[in-house]
Amino acid sequence: MNNKLIILIVIILAVGAGFYVYSDDATAKDDAIKIRLLVAHQPVSVFERSNEIFAKELLNGSNGTMELEVLSPSDFGYETDIPLADVYELMDSGQIDISTAITSAFQREAPRSNVFLMPFLFSNYDSLVGFLDSDEAKEILSDITSSTRVTALAFTFSGGFRVIALHEEGVDSEEDLSGKTIASLGDDITKSALSHLGVEVVSISEASDLSALDGTEVAYTRFAQLDKPTTMRSIVETGHSALVTTLIINDAIYDSLTTEQKNALMESAQTAAKAERADSKSLADKTRSELLENGASIVALSDERRHELRDANNSLYTSFESEFGMDLLDRNL
Repeated sequence: MNNKLIILIVIILAVGAGFYVYSDDATAKDDAIKIRLLVAHQPVSVFERSNEIFAKELLNGSNGTMELEVLSPSDFGYETDIPLADVYELMDSGQIDISTAITSAFQREAPRSNVFLMPFLFSNYDSLVGFLDSDEAKEILSDITSSTRVTALAFTFSGGFRVIALHEEGVDSEEDLSGKTIASLGDDITKSALSHLGVEVVSISEASDLSALDGTEVAYTRFAQLDKPTTMRSIVETGHSALVTTLIINDAIYDSLTTEQKNALMESAQTAAKAERADSKSLADKTRSELLENGASIVALSDERRHELRDANNSLYTSFESEFGMDLLDRNL
């Protein structure tokens, strides 16, 4: 066999091997580990593209040793979001391995996850996305991992900035919020933020009749999940905090993986998370446009007003300075 033919064969084999590892045609090995991902909250649809990316990247990155199976709340008999306690039970019973979770659910175990609730910290989507890709955000993921029973892989949206949706028509200023009673998760940070707008916050879990309230705190991506979304006729874009979710995996499963598999899982989760965040932003923009087309009024806070409200919450920021460090709290102003 002459040298030219040998070189040609080597090149063909090398290229073929590269295609096996990196192409879309990679297949799962017979003994591949099936990783079951639960999208534990609505809207499940906003994860569709990112889940496809996650599955492909995981399969290729692990050389076919791991494959992804996607599950939704309806697969377990839930019509809406699955609480974190129930997610843990599903993990314990071996029915799921990875799940989405509302990041604020970890605020007691990992206090720095409260950063997404800090009033008027993030000025726009670019500043929020920039933070989610920062070293500080990775440290918060590590905090969640070290203080809970799960490993935090990446931050997703399936939320975004919170706004105030009102039943009342014709609201043309954020000053019209004064005296309104608003449904919210009811945490102390949100109560502080909205109190400076003259809003009375009622916890969703404690409200006997949400329809009797003036409105609710919500993200545009979650608008379709409201009880009666078409009755919301005015939106005040306060953007007072960000609804952020986290991809988490059962520690027992994660610890059983090889180093190469852990790296593949982490990298594919982070790649998928970026796609989900982009799709959440697109859904938010689409929902906003549809509300306008249907006659709702939308009022946005000016940058000057946002800074005033941020300054009004200085005492709250000071109380978290030891947890976060002022470098973090000042970075997005």
